Amino acid sequence: MAYEKITPEHPSYLAPGTEVKYNDRWIFELAHPAERRRMEGRVGAVTGYRQGSFDPNVLFPKDGRRKEVRIIGLDRQYLDVVRKPDDGGVVSNG
Repeated sequence: MAYEKITPEHPSYLAPGTEVKYNDRWIFELAHPAERRRMEGRVGAVTGYRQGSFDPNVLFPKDGRRKEVRIIGLDRQYLDVVRKPDDGGVVSNG
């Protein structure tokens, strides 16, 4: 089976190192209350992509008492970009 590789030209591509967080839709509409407490306000970094997937792998580092969380294939529609790695600039997503 041949897999399509996501490239930087793809509209939903997020480069490794891009800082992301869950968007308000996921936090307030979809997340279970326990999951909301665990993930609200946390910023993670894209670490790459699983072969054949357009959804990034994201690592949320340890934050105080909250443990490190690694999510494979995190659905892009639930993410907001906080900072891009190439320009170091902060991105405003509304």
